[in-house]
Amino acid sequence: MFDNVHPMHIACQEKYAPGDVAFIPGYVHTVHMNKQRHYLREWREFCGKSQKRVAEEMEFLAQDPRYQHDKHVQNQGKTYTTLGRVEAGEVPYSQALLEMLAEIYKTDPGSLIMRNPLDSEALYSIWDNLTPEKQREAMQFLAFLKDKAA
Repeated sequence: MFDNVHPMHIACQEKYAPGDVAFIPGYVHTVHMNKQRHYLREWREFCGKSQKRVAEEMEFLAQDPRYQHDKHVQNQGKTYTTLGRVEAGEVPYSQALLEMLAEIYKTDPGSLIMRNPLDSEALYSIWDNLTPEKQREAMQFLAFLKDKAA
């Protein structure tokens, strides 16, 4: 029935999320979502903050109504040792936790899991360091390259 779905995904769903995940032909929700590489530690280091300082800021933000509904945020990440476990991938993160950390690090939640801010040679790091005028020039050049490739 699901020819392009890896059998391990189905087995994991049966073990960890029985009945909770709807099958759509060709697509399967991966229960290992939180095991993917993230850059939480790198963002903290990039911002020059200690785990203890971030935990203090999280404790303050946890009082914000935006985060009070998420038990993950209320129970985890508020101590620097737990934050270290989240950064090490030992404890999964939630969307609310990503949003809270993104607010603390002044970035977006997606960047926390996709971008290493310490990699100065990465395209996004180069882009972020360009002035708006240079960004426009870069976009014009990229559009030129795109047209040439077509």
